[in-house]
Parts: sequence; C-alpha cells; structure tokens
Amino acid sequence: MTRRICILYTGGTIGMEQGERGWRPAPSFAALTDRLHPGLRNGAEVLEYSPLLDSANAGPDVWYRLGRDIRALAADYDGFVVIYGTDTLCYVAASLSFQLAGTGIPVAVTGAMVPMVADGSDGGANLGLALKTVTAMADGPAAQRGVSVCFNGRVIHGARARKLMAHEMDAMRDAAALLEGQPGPQTAIAAPGHASLPPVAETAPAPTVALLTLHPGIGLHADSLFAVPPQGLIVECFGSGTGPTADAGLVRLLNRLRDGGTVMMAVSQCLHGSIAFDTYEAGAAFADAGVIAGGHMTREAALTKLHLTLSLGLGRDVLAQDWVGEM
Repeated sequence: MTRRICILYTGGTIGMEQGERGWRPAPSFAALTDRLHPGLRNGAEVLEYSPLLDSANAGPDVWYRLGRDIRALAADYDGFVVIYGTDTLCYVAASLSFQLAGTGIPVAVTGAMVPMVADGSDGGANLGLALKTVTAMADGPAAQRGVSVCFNGRVIHGARARKLMAHEMDAMRDAAALLEGQPGPQTAIAAPGHASLPPVAETAPAPTVALLTLHPGIGLHADSLFAVPPQGLIVECFGSGTGPTADAGLVRLLNRLRDGGTVMMAVSQCLHGSIAFDTYEAGAAFADAGVIAGGHMTREAALTKLHLTLSLGLGRDVLAQDWVGEM
C-alpha cells in the first residue's frame, strides 16, 4: 500500500543555495530533490513555508504553526516529514513530540549538515531515512506512532535528541543512549495515561521563557538578572541538581523569581543523569524556591515542554509528569 506522505519544508541547510553572504534558504525543494535524487520522494508531496528560514531564526511561533498544520492535514496524509535547520532541530522535534503526543500522527524530523547541491551532502540520505521511517510508522500500530528525528542513519526519540557536534555528519544523538552504549527509544510516544493536548492557537499570547546556566560566581551579579521576571525559567544546574547556593545572591534571585510567579524547572548541565534536589545540601535551596526537578530531560525538551505548558495555561504540576518518555 502506497502511503500518502507530506513533506513540510521550512528551510534549513538541506535546501540552501550559495548567496553573496553565505548559504541561504532556497525555494523549490521538490524540484531540487527530483533533480538531484530522482524517485526519492516516491510521490510524497512538498509544502513549502514562506518565508523559508534558517533555523537559528525559527522560534516557538514556527513550532506551533507546524503543530497546527500537521493536525489540520492529518486527514489527508498518513505521515509527515518536517525539514528543518539543524541548529534548532532538536527544539522543534521536542516541541512536536509534546504537541502531538497521543494523536497517533507519524512525524519524522530531519535536515542536513551539508546542502543537497554541495558535494558530499547528507541531505538525500537523511530525507530517504525520514520517508522510510514515517512510512513504517504509518504501516505499524497506532500506539507506536509519534515523533522521531532521522539523521545519519539513526532514528532518535523526538524529545531526547541533541545536536552534539557542529560540523560532523553524525551530529544528532540521544546523548544518554550514547553514553550508556546501547540504543535508546526511537520514537516519542505518549506515556500511559497522558491525554492529547489542544493545539496552541495562532492568537495565543507568547509566554516569556528564559534559560539560566549556572556557573561559579553567578551570585555576584544575580541581583541584576531578570529585572522583569519571565513567566518560565529553565535552570541548568550542576550535576544532579546543585549550584552555588551558599552564595546569597543566587538564593535571593530564586526566591525573587518564585515570588514574582515564575515557573522554574531544573535540568542538568551533564549529558547523562537526572535531577534530585535531596542528594546534596547544595541542591536544597532549589526545592525551597519551588524549582521543579526535570528528571532526565534535555535542555531542549525542558524548554519546549515549559513553553507549551504556559502557552496552553496548564498547571505547573503537569511539568513533573512524563508525557512521552522524556523524564
């Protein structure tokens, strides 16, 4: 059975052309693919976004537009391939994992490190893997359909993927699985009991969400941070959830943000490991300030999950729940 697959082309390196100031997104991705890789699309339709974007310039508005479009087109297609730039590909993959959890819509997110028009491009192989993966999901049971990242021969869980290298073809990995030396889950599938969420309306106010990476000495200038408290904050802690909490400046900051209504969640700066504030005394201040322990979540998963939670007006308690195996 031939599956109806839709390729959503947002831009990114894979379809870029050389401009006066460097590589830039270029239109006509379907024609480019057919010229360089005849037969690769195998009938898959291409919908091009306008304007096309370098993913460095793509934010939550693009994540949520993709989520709305995929839902709206789901009755017409059996699966979707999202073409995206690699710099923030893991953010959109995580966001779509959360947005579409429980919908049973197969999605593969991919891109390339080298443009298709350049020698040695990985674009054709990555696109081929994405099309194969999403077709296999469509052919399989609905309960096993979700979001995957397809890159350099790997199929990676949509909410666990990270870009670990700036130039190598094998840039996207599940860092935890890499360090454990064994394959990780390949698809972000709704956890038992997790109900699907409504789409984020185009007119929904955009919440302010920030990222704070702790470092030795941060307390010296903590009082000058966030004069206007953000609605949400991801705190990148040391190790299993510690920080320089003996410094009164950092503790004052955390308490000020808590009192200002900021929803805070912590992840580790390490590539592997989870947050547990009760392990060390240096982590207790985070729990006292109401910071939510983010478990094993990556920076990308935590930020997109928090942003979606605030965008939909959900309670903070849902952040500590496992949605798609990200915790």
